[in-house]
Amino acid sequence: MFTKNYLYLLVLCTFLFNVVSTNNLQFSNHIAKRAATGRNIRPSERACNSFPRTNARLVLRSITRFGAPENLQHMAAIVTKNERGDGFEYKCVGTIIEKRFILTAAHCLDYLNGKETFVAVGVNNLRNLGQATRQRVKTKYIHPDYSMGINDIALLELENDLSFNSAVSPACLYTDQNIPETLTVGLWCRESAEMLFESHPKYLTENECIRSFEGVQNFLNQNSFCVNEGELCIGASGVGLVKKVNGVNYVVGVVVLGKSRGAEYVGPSIAMRVAGYLDFIENIVWSRRQ
Repeated sequence: MFTKNYLYLLVLCTFLFNVVSTNNLQFSNHIAKRAATGRNIRPSERACNSFPRTNARLVLRSITRFGAPENLQHMAAIVTKNERGDGFEYKCVGTIIEKRFILTAAHCLDYLNGKETFVAVGVNNLRNLGQATRQRVKTKYIHPDYSMGINDIALLELENDLSFNSAVSPACLYTDQNIPETLTVGLWCRESAEMLFESHPKYLTENECIRSFEGVQNFLNQNSFCVNEGELCIGASGVGLVKKVNGVNYVVGVVVLGKSRGAEYVGPSIAMRVAGYLDFIENIVWSRRQ
């Protein structure tokens, strides 16, 4: 019995490893092909080569509301001072993509109400915002063609560089137009939990999305895509949908809309496709860092 179970687990692990390896190889080939065909490596791809690396490994575990933070060092909590002025209020989520830049949803900036804005990084629990590493937001960049759910993407420039370490590191930009089948997302849920947890939403085709989310076709275009709920929650606006490739986190999409009931998403979510906004992002982030 032990031998049979052991063999079953070995086969399962081998299958999952092959799936992960195939997806990683496809994206690695995408980058290699660009170089081999003489196409210029994009500024974000060049910057990615200098980012910290983590050991690539296969981890078998169920989704938990207390997911391992080591996969989520790119997470940033966008916060403002509370009404009393003695603490901070969580508003939205962002993704660290460079020492001084955070990627988020444009509509998140509507929640700020013109207040002085900060980014907190290395945060595992929203109750600890006062002790977290924080940087003041210097400038906000909204896509020029933004409307709610359309071109819903923005950048926050910080006053000072972030220090990268074991708890804080950037995600690279995913430059391939093809969306991976399964993604990783880190979340703090304002209404239901304050601990950072990890979830794994799956990519949905346009037809699958339309069948389960009435009116969603108004927001689907070549620069957006749909994922199932994967335990997303209210408070997920701006969060990055990430794929780990060879030990590197790549941000594939930015969550902007979802079908919700109360504090939980109950249907598909719409995300902006990062690969569709590379010019917008790179022209701001890396042209200012030359």
